[in-house]
Amino acid sequence: MTTPSHPWKQTLERKAHELEEISATHRLSDAGIVRLEETVVVGCYAIRHLINGFLLPESKCRYPFEMTAFPRRQHTASQPGDARLSARYDLNAGRIAQHDPMFLCHQVLQNCILEPWLSPEHQLIGIYITSDHQRKVALYGVSLTALSELFRTLGAESVRVP
Repeated sequence: MTTPSHPWKQTLERKAHELEEISATHRLSDAGIVRLEETVVVGCYAIRHLINGFLLPESKCRYPFEMTAFPRRQHTASQPGDARLSARYDLNAGRIAQHDPMFLCHQVLQNCILEPWLSPEHQLIGIYITSDHQRKVALYGVSLTALSELFRTLGAESVRVP
């Protein structure tokens, strides 16, 4: 059974638009946080579905996606149960990392952390994510602008393979 790419393409376009709406929000409520998480998860599921269904050109499956990697602290001074990200990850030592879209999808869909990334002025920048597998390596920061652009790019490039 061949899965058409069109519904997934539309999903990515809708999710890109939703991310742009969310990023325009001045104050993120609890409901806004849930909407952000749902939008990111569904968008990444759509990407994974398109890749696994061979509904994207190979070049787009390897599309370099930029994120910021914040290294895990080697010796944390945090107490057990301390949920602050800054206690576990060095948020001042971020470095630019490039990964393919499937890496991003794994981080989101197998996440143990998926939280809003806020500026010091409490403006929404993006999301912090890490999968259970990568949590001992790094926390990744992804801007909403880059994520929205990825959703639009891959949604526009999905093709039906005969």
